[in-house]
Amino acid sequence: MSLGTWRLSDNVIKYLKENLDENSSIIEFGSGDGTNILSKHFKMYSIENDEEWIDKYDSTYLNVPLTKYTKETFPEGYSFFGENDLWWYNPDELKKQLEEKVDEYDMLVVDGPKGYRGGMLDCIELFNTDKPILFDDVHDEWHMALAEMIAKKIGAKLEIFKREDGQPEFVIVKK
Repeated sequence: MSLGTWRLSDNVIKYLKENLDENSSIIEFGSGDGTNILSKHFKMYSIENDEEWIDKYDSTYLNVPLTKYTKETFPEGYSFFGENDLWWYNPDELKKQLEEKVDEYDMLVVDGPKGYRGGMLDCIELFNTDKPILFDDVHDEWHMALAEMIAKKIGAKLEIFKREDGQPEFVIVKK
């Protein structure tokens, strides 16, 4: 799959359109072609590290570089994923840009960065966990496990949405 075709699935986009009011605000981890579609209906905030995607669509971009997982930077994510070559958005820069650029939002969408997203375990306190969180790509067991761990950590329920073949596609974590 080429980078130009990376985007949220039609089912995710349909879910968002059916469950959020027009002009609601979404924070998304990872920007892609789905940002272009969603920005026609919602106020978008895109947390992105890849220069190819920054300022590409109608979104407020938070240009947040990636930082390698270590026991010090991501203690929970590191213990979950272990000694892999994994990266997550720099938590200090993420916090700074969230405070500077984001007022309110209605949904958090976790679809980036490329690879595993365990750093979310160490950054969840930066977000209003009373808002629903959509985790994409949960057909991957690591992404599903992360969504389950976040739900447990914040005392929320997990609703699984499946593809036509019966495999999990995305989940909603919601109190």
